[in-house]
Amino acid sequence: MPHQKTLNVRIPMELMDKFKEKSYKKFHYEKGSIKRACIEALEEWCEKN
Repeated sequence: MPHQKTLNVRIPMELMDKFKEKSYKKFHYEKGSIKRACIEALEEWCEKN
């Protein structure tokens, strides 16, 4: 990703807990796993809408 921007979003704590749990299951507890899951989720959302 040569060009990057920052997105700062506040979400409900319950949603964040669910998101973290799923991102760790898919990408394990590696550095950047939540970032990777966020990017994947945003790309999927953009494709569907």
